[in-house]
Amino acid sequence: MAIDYRSDLQEATRAIAPHGFDVVLDLVGGPALDNALTVMAKDGRVTSIADSRARDQFGGQFVWLRPSTADLRTVAELAASRELRTDIGGVYRFDQFRSAFDAFEARETRGQTIIEFG
Repeated sequence: MAIDYRSDLQEATRAIAPHGFDVVLDLVGGPALDNALTVMAKDGRVTSIADSRARDQFGGQFVWLRPSTADLRTVAELAASRELRTDIGGVYRFDQFRSAFDAFEARETRGQTIIEFG
């Protein structure tokens, strides 16, 4: 579930996961990472693409991403030629997020679960 980092994170997540999230993906870093840790379950894990403290201080993962135009062009060409494919397990509207998550959690899908926005 994506949550606007500018909102009250604890309040926004309490109704969704009262005991915290098993996995938190931080895309912002800094204070947003600190806030994200407050909504993590007791044995939860954190991964960040923006803040190495996820790894260095919190025992999680830090993934450094540096996409290049050439790499993105290659991925687009592979996808267009159908050499790069992925199975789509289901496509859900954003208002169907709970159903998508339930299907994923119950392992009822095979492949990627896609949530459409807008």
